[in-house]
Amino acid sequence: MASPRFLWSVTALFCWAIGSAHAADQPATKAKATLDELIARGDAEGVLRIIKSDPAALRGAGGKALAPLHQAILRKKTTIVLLLLDHDADINAPDAAGRTPLHLAVERNDAAVLAALLERKADPVRRDRVGWTPLHHAAAKNRLELARLLLDHGAPPNALSELGGTALHEAAAGSGVEMVRLLLERGVDPKVRSKPGVTALDLAREYKNVEAVAILETVR
Repeated sequence: MASPRFLWSVTALFCWAIGSAHAADQPATKAKATLDELIARGDAEGVLRIIKSDPAALRGAGGKALAPLHQAILRKKTTIVLLLLDHDADINAPDAAGRTPLHLAVERNDAAVLAALLERKADPVRRDRVGWTPLHHAAAKNRLELARLLLDHGAPPNALSELGGTALHEAAAGSGVEMVRLLLERGVDPKVRSKPGVTALDLAREYKNVEAVAILETVR
């Protein structure tokens, strides 16, 4: 059975490719095309000029296309991210793969943007299309600072993916020993079994994560 990490990667890649093809096939308006270019260049003044004259531009083209906020996060244009948020961009809008701005900030390993989103009450419970919360992604990528930020702002440590795994399952499958410790400290249940029937300890053993095995054996 394919791992949830593999399924998410394939889903995200497919949706990204479809979105790019959709954008290429559609006769985009001049304002939309210009907004895309301005975000890519990091031209905050130009972006502000467009969204003031056409507030609907904040929503993007719709369909499979990425919204301006998604683009700014993925391109790591922090000033533009903050500008879009200050002008009421949808802070929880999903992309075609179901990823919210929080998911994308974790994807780009951007603690500053993640913190800004959380301070503005972005929802850390939202799941992408394979049921991963932003915390699942942070745990899978061993991004300790981001996981701590999410937990500090209400991310539930025991949230389950579509396959029934917690963020601890993802940490145990990787090399994130400190992530395992953090999640346990924050109340994750190490006894949770995913739909295939495996615990985080089972995964740590399968992936030969020796240090994680030692920790998890003390709490089972």
